Amino acid sequence: MKINCLKVGGRTIKTVVAVFLCLLTGTIRKSDTAFYAAIAAVLCVQRTSKDSFREAFNREMATVIGGMCVVFLCITVTHGNDESPLSFGAGRILDTTIGIVIALIINQFPVQRILTKGERAGR
Repeated sequence: MKINCLKVGGRTIKTVVAVFLCLLTGTIRKSDTAFYAAIAAVLCVQRTSKDSFREAFNREMATVIGGMCVVFLCITVTHGNDESPLSFGAGRILDTTIGIVIALIINQFPVQRILTKGERAGR
C-alpha cells in the first residue's frame, strides 16, 4: 500500500507566512490584539491578488463600519473593566488593518510548487 505525502499549496504557505508576520508585528508593537491581525490575514489571503483585494476591501469596510457595533459589544461584555476601552477598540481596528496590509503584500509574491519525481506541470 502506497501512502501519498501531504501536498501543501502556495496559498497555505502564504497564509502561514502572513500569520507569522502578523504575530511578529504584534509582538514588536506589544499589542494585545494581534490575534485580530492574524484572523484578517487568514481571511484576506485568497487564490488570486484580485480576490485578495476584494476580500481586503470588504474586511476593512466591515471593520470600520461594524467596528462601532462589534467593538462596542466586546468592550461592554468582556473589556468593560479595562483602563481604556477606547484604546482597545482602536487597537483592534489597527491590528485588523495591519493584518489586511500584510496579507495583500504577501499575496503579491508568486509561490511555485516544486514538482516531485513523476509529476507533470499543469496538474
